[in-house]
Amino acid sequence: DDYRRGKPTNHKVFGEAAAVLAGDALLTYAPQIILKKSSNLRSDQIIKILGEYFEFAGAYGVIAGQMVDIESEINPVEDKESVLKYIHMHKTADLFKMAIRCGAIVADADDEKLSEMTDFAEKLGLAFQIADDILDVLDLIVGRDYDYFPFVHRCIVFSLSCVLEKSSSTLKSGGASPSRLLQAGGLHRSARRPDRCKRGCPVRAGGSPGTCPR
Repeated sequence: DDYRRGKPTNHKVFGEAAAVLAGDALLTYAPQIILKKSSNLRSDQIIKILGEYFEFAGAYGVIAGQMVDIESEINPVEDKESVLKYIHMHKTADLFKMAIRCGAIVADADDEKLSEMTDFAEKLGLAFQIADDILDVLDLIVGRDYDYFPFVHRCIVFSLSCVLEKSSSTLKSGGASPSRLLQAGGLHRSARRPDRCKRGCPVRAGGSPGTCPR
């Protein structure tokens, strides 16, 4: 895409070659950070974490999801539901699985807990992608002030609430609750609406969401 959240994407700003190289650099930079920040971990934990990274970020994970996403935009797809699920599960949910599973590995979670957290991560990743798709559509409809529209907030809260409630047994065993996680992410129904527009201007009291005084 030429734009992302109303701003030109990297290949439009810096050129395609620089954008591709930036992606290559980030893929190889991530394991460097893992190694530099893992001095307090055991060698077996570091090996497991690196294995998680290369599995989920590699050719059969995020990259596979991205490739199928690109191909499906060019070529007709018969089983759209299965293809869409594959894209969401790999392009997005694999990132969540990697992050959450790595945290579980650091915490020395047993196989049962690791399986529960993996299931939770898949559902959370899918919910995130649903919310992201909604924002993509809103980008086309209302432009830069999409995130002040109550409709968008309701859609995001609804999608995340559903997946968190479905994973409540896993969350409760870890001492968390869906509502607490939503509040922590600023997505709970009681979350305060931003009081400034994207330009930094104070939003007028009683004004409609997204209203800019300029």
